Amino acid sequence: MAAEFEFTRFGLKFREIMFKKVKDFKFEKEDICLYHENINDIDTLDNLVENKYSRVDNQYTLHTNLEESEEDLLKRISKNYRYEIRRAPREGIEVKVYSGPEAFEIPGLLQSFEDTYNNMFAEKEMSNHLNMEYVNAALKNNAMIISVAKDGKTSQDLVYHAYVVDENNSLLLYSASKLWTEKELGNLIGYANKYLHWMDMCYMKEKGRNNYEWGGISSKDQPNGIDKFKMSFGGEVVQLKNCIFANSIKGKLYVKLLKERDKKNANNN
Repeated sequence: MAAEFEFTRFGLKFREIMFKKVKDFKFEKEDICLYHENINDIDTLDNLVENKYSRVDNQYTLHTNLEESEEDLLKRISKNYRYEIRRAPREGIEVKVYSGPEAFEIPGLLQSFEDTYNNMFAEKEMSNHLNMEYVNAALKNNAMIISVAKDGKTSQDLVYHAYVVDENNSLLLYSASKLWTEKELGNLIGYANKYLHWMDMCYMKEKGRNNYEWGGISSKDQPNGIDKFKMSFGGEVVQLKNCIFANSIKGKLYVKLLKERDKKNANNN
């Protein structure tokens, strides 16, 4: 199986493909094809890269093997995080999970998720915005799950996670919390976020998925704060490729602009 869907952005037709073997990969009528691949796959991307204008990035991430028992998965998590995970429900934290189109049926859910994500990055003075075209397409195609941790005492949503999924895999794509706008709730949000990750893993395992991917780390040798947070859950470091293939003249221009931006950013650093 694989997660595969299309969406339109910047006047371009995008197709996202995750969890699909290279040998099964085929281009269709998209301008841009986004492809996420395990670098350890016995197949290679050589033929695709040679024949398509592309941007290919190597990425380290963490995989948690959900075939292990819940007891063993919990043991892999750091002692302090295990304490916070156990404390969260005592503090009134509740978790809700919405699979695919279910998310559209919850009034205000997606707008609140988008606002929380965008406000979080605005507070960090960063320009990231939630790609709602992508989110809506993934949900419509049963390729995304959104989970929410809320304060059961006030019914306030505190943390959101969004995963791209197929029958066997889950990849953490977006994580957003109100930590940056509700600083007085810092401790509670911290408990909620760790508890949500744990409950997400339990949910994915219950649904038969055997892989939980943590959405990338910046460095396995010099991890930053977010990397260390993810590593505290005990996953295995693996290397992946994130690929952007141009499949039209418009698509080639888009990829060229991305490469020029990458070069500019590298020179500035």
